[in-house]
Amino acid sequence: MNKKVKSDKLVITCEAKVNHAEELVITLGEKLVIAYEDKAERANELVIANKEKTNRAKELIIANKELAFQNSEKEKRVTELIIANKEKKNVQMN
Repeated sequence: MNKKVKSDKLVITCEAKVNHAEELVITLGEKLVIAYEDKAERANELVIANKEKTNRAKELIIANKELAFQNSEKEKRVTELIIANKEKKNVQMN
């Protein structure tokens, strides 16, 4: 083989390697874009879930306050009933 043929084969081989490298870079870039988009989508889902949890926590705080109020009212009613029961016993004794 003469030098020209060897040189041409080397050029073709190098060009093929460059083309393959370019294809790999493109493929890697596409995969990175997809991975980034997936992560961005997941981040958005987490933001929404966090907002929902925050809203639920607020609802639970309100419900807890309502239950505390109801318990307080029940305690007052128990006290009233105890007093009424004592008065009834006193009336029955007399």
